[in-house]
Amino acid sequence: FLSESLRGRLLSPEITGLAVPMLCLAKKTGKLRTVFDKRLQNENTVKDVTPFPDQDMIRNDVARSQVRSKIDLTESYEQIRIVDRDVDKSAFSKNFGTYESLVMLMGDCNA
Repeated sequence: FLSESLRGRLLSPEITGLAVPMLCLAKKTGKLRTVFDKRLQNENTVKDVTPFPDQDMIRNDVARSQVRSKIDLTESYEQIRIVDRDVDKSAFSKNFGTYESLVMLMGDCNA
C-alpha cells in the first residue's frame, strides 16, 4: 500500500506529532485491507451539517442528460484530492514512518 501510494503521489512522507494509526486487517478472502483509526480525530472535528440531496431530482437530471460518464468507484476515496490547506490533517503513522495523504481516506467524518 505505502510504496504503491508513494509512487502514485497519493502520499508524502511527513514528520508531525498529530497522526492517526494505520492498521492492516484481513478480509474474508485473506487479502489485507488498510484501515485508519480516526475515532479520536473525528470526535474532535466540527461536523459539516448538510442536507441529503434530493435523489428524485438527481435521477431526473441524469435521465435528461445527453452525455453520461462512468467513473471507477472501486477506490473512490483515493481519487479525490485533499485541498492543500487540509493535507496536514490527514497524517497517519505506521511503525516505519509518518505520512500525509494527498487524497481522501476512508474514515473522515466530513469526507
